[in-house]
Amino acid sequence: MNVFYRLSQFVLMLLLVGLTIGCDVSPGNELQAQMFREDPQRSGVSQQVGPRALEEVLWQFSGDEGGASSPIISGQLIYIGSYDGHLYAVNKTTGEKQWQYQTDAGVFSTPAISGDSIVFGSDDGLVYALDKNTGEKRWAFETGDKVFASPLIDENRVFIGSLDGNLYVLNLDTGEMLRQFTTGEAIDSSVSLTGNTLLFGSDDGTLYALNADSGEVEWQYDSGAPIDSTPAVGRFHIYVGNDAGELIALDRLTGEKQWTFRAQSKLFASAAVTDDYIVTASTDSYLYALDPETGKLAWQYQTEAPVFASPVIAGEHVYVGGMDGYLYLLQLETGELVNRYDADWPIFSSVAIDNHTLYFSSDDGELTALQDSE
Repeated sequence: MNVFYRLSQFVLMLLLVGLTIGCDVSPGNELQAQMFREDPQRSGVSQQVGPRALEEVLWQFSGDEGGASSPIISGQLIYIGSYDGHLYAVNKTTGEKQWQYQTDAGVFSTPAISGDSIVFGSDDGLVYALDKNTGEKRWAFETGDKVFASPLIDENRVFIGSLDGNLYVLNLDTGEMLRQFTTGEAIDSSVSLTGNTLLFGSDDGTLYALNADSGEVEWQYDSGAPIDSTPAVGRFHIYVGNDAGELIALDRLTGEKQWTFRAQSKLFASAAVTDDYIVTASTDSYLYALDPETGKLAWQYQTEAPVFASPVIAGEHVYVGGMDGYLYLLQLETGELVNRYDADWPIFSSVAIDNHTLYFSSDDGELTALQDSE
């Protein structure tokens, strides 16, 4: 297995990037997630049914290099960014490339889609908006550094952070900057939304809660270590991991700490949250499932290498990729391994699920579609 061929390069990038990687509900069998982590609360919970066998490869699409961007589906197309600087649009049934757009550096940002616009950031420091059907550029906004975070789109506004330490609010139609908020360090974390409150972390160790309309600080919490993961909003609490290996539960309204769970290493992954379970992953090679109210450990599962990818919950199952090259399928209630797929290369991408088909990218540049065999 070529699992660690690019591991040193990959981990170095992750130490700088962290994990970044929303939701318009669509009718029928179309995937409801058009932003990273399935909905604006970044719950990581899919309403779709995923495959259980992980054995039938429907197709594989190969870009020039690997990718940390997670796939997003809208209509018949699946969109994903690549280390080679492209955003690719691929037919979700056939794996045939429909179009590609070239930026001037790697695309780690997972795109977000609203209407006919697809928005994403690039390592070249720009935030781009394209026509999702043709790939034609609509606008580009220049920040002061690389953009690893994934955008949140709400009410014709784009919210996205940059490594220049600023959170930008942009007009979706024109790319005009409406507002910016400056933190003390780089922003890898993507923005979550609960009610009218924006939530995001910074490498200054602070989780910020801002009013989405005014940009005023409602509250902030100093976690004591850089925050690269994206906060997940549960029924009563907000959950966010930091580089100290702490998963912290905060009151949704006040930001007051409710409990802390400590892993053995950094938490780059963003948690997936249901009413009954929180599932997160750590660079200590473990997946952890916790009680959302108390933080008590329900189960843990050890993989064969660090896990940077954010887990996705679909029904009774958890899907997550690891740096060991395996895509894991676990029982949500018990953590029991149901199946795993050997991608032969490290997986940083979260999965996208659509009508019994699962999509993910690996570090060799392949976007893979898996489905249950007939």
